[in-house]
Amino acid sequence: MNQLNIQENDLPTWSLADYAFLSIMAYRDIPVVKESLPIWFDRSGDNVTIDTDKVDSFLDVYGYKTIPGEFYLFNVITEKGTTTGIISVTGTSSKTEMLIDCQLWLTAFLIQILRYGLPFGDLFTLPLPYLMKVISMVPSGDPSKKNLYQILTEFIELQKKNPEYDVLTLTGHSLGGGIAFLSAAQTHTKAIALSGVNAMLSRMTFKPPITPAELNEYTFNIIPHYDIVPRIDDVAQNFQNINCLSKSPNPLNCHTNTRSLCELLFRCGSGPRPVLCECTKFYGYPEPITDGNQSFAEVMLRQ
Repeated sequence: MNQLNIQENDLPTWSLADYAFLSIMAYRDIPVVKESLPIWFDRSGDNVTIDTDKVDSFLDVYGYKTIPGEFYLFNVITEKGTTTGIISVTGTSSKTEMLIDCQLWLTAFLIQILRYGLPFGDLFTLPLPYLMKVISMVPSGDPSKKNLYQILTEFIELQKKNPEYDVLTLTGHSLGGGIAFLSAAQTHTKAIALSGVNAMLSRMTFKPPITPAELNEYTFNIIPHYDIVPRIDDVAQNFQNINCLSKSPNPLNCHTNTRSLCELLFRCGSGPRPVLCECTKFYGYPEPITDGNQSFAEVMLRQ
């Protein structure tokens, strides 16, 4: 395991599971998110809320409302009085978003397949980013249109000037995690993603380009076993492999974000966070040991 210090942002009670949880929240409707946040975070003493006003105002002022893709901003006010802003990028949730996001990494995916099929293919890794840069220079689509990562980078730069925040962090799942990595490297902001697409090979194709040093310093990827998505492109230095209990031959089962959250809770303990009924009911995890007078079944009835 290679690991970034995930507690350096004044959130000492937080773990990888908390960032995974917020990456899942990016797929949920706002009313569901508002209902879920106090259930998950209340025992920690941190006040976590979703801030829709800043995001909506930014998209309206800059005319980005029609851009495919979405991200949420969460405000975390700790018992110490510090405020951390956590931006969670939604993964692919429509065919349009999938088409646009996949175009960012299609060349990297094809190059990986080519490298795998070549004798001593790893010897070609060093020049591959330069080859991909040349390929990306071929005009395609409207060059004036911006991708979500470019809009997200603009938003982060604005919020870094906002005195309200002591620290900013990004998270996301799948292609949302990949976009979080791009903006994290461009803005020098930490990103912790679940099953995120990587960017080491394709780093020179983005605008502005990013460097290996930036990816190594600012990104952290949680990689479930058998999950093929976080193996697209080459992984940067900070990552954590986790297990997947799925016995299905379908590798997308291990890409399920709630299953991965269950694995993190099972291996590391839930701490001050609630235990999810889904972990035992749907994903094959044993009933957890409770620290009170109630059985697991009684606790689940309350949820």
